[in-house]
Amino acid sequence: MRPAALVLVAALACAYAALRPDPPRPRVVLTAASGAVALRDSAAGASILVARNLEPGASETGTVTIFNAGSAPARLRLVSSPAADRPGPGGGSLAAHLVLRIAGADGVLLVGTPQSLTGCHDLGALPAGAARTYSLTATLPNGGRPPSPSGGDNRYAGAATSVDETWLAGAGCAPAAPRILLRGVPRPCTRGDFHVSVSIRGPAPLARMRVRLGDWTLLQARRGRRFRLRVSDDWLAGRRTPLVVTAVDRAGARAWRRVDVIACVTR
Repeated sequence: MRPAALVLVAALACAYAALRPDPPRPRVVLTAASGAVALRDSAAGASILVARNLEPGASETGTVTIFNAGSAPARLRLVSSPAADRPGPGGGSLAAHLVLRIAGADGVLLVGTPQSLTGCHDLGALPAGAARTYSLTATLPNGGRPPSPSGGDNRYAGAATSVDETWLAGAGCAPAAPRILLRGVPRPCTRGDFHVSVSIRGPAPLARMRVRLGDWTLLQARRGRRFRLRVSDDWLAGRRTPLVVTAVDRAGARAWRRVDVIACVTR
């Protein structure tokens, strides 16, 4: 097959203790318990990882060293931009297929696709005067022998994607709350049994979720994103019964959704 093309660009933000941002990189956040915090990178804001013409199963690795030149500890954050994706002629999207690994001295910190790693990642404290080196590795999975000239890994031939990776000093990441979608609750009211579809959307995997109807627990789960369950009208407590979905993801973010199920009045 023809090799797929990948361009991964990491934009490294710089700041100085005098609060004078580097003109090409104005996206700077400086917060510390005391003193001024600055991050200074070894790549001087240039691309740290450029991988092109990756064969299936091949990898490219780049490294960057972050130095805290300030007088106070920094809370280091890595912000991954949404992938700028260009699918290949066969429709293959590298943003949803490429495997990225971000590692530090303690091992692999983040693993996922450019699509799944979009957002903010808390990398912990960086002491004043300390340096830390991170490696970013992009791997194109090998799906085996393609079944046809346009199938399998051939779908990714000619595809490209790019991601900005920005290291910032500041408060830790506030996890984005999961989004709960509910479908199937009859409107304006229900006259019998019905089925409800529950979808949990968010950047982090699900840790636990629960669906309650009044005093009944209809479902509890620790994995998955989509659920379908039957609701009996025998479980309805009078004219109006709350259907409540709660979800917690592995980043600790919580979400809550309530919909009232209304029983039709029989005359």
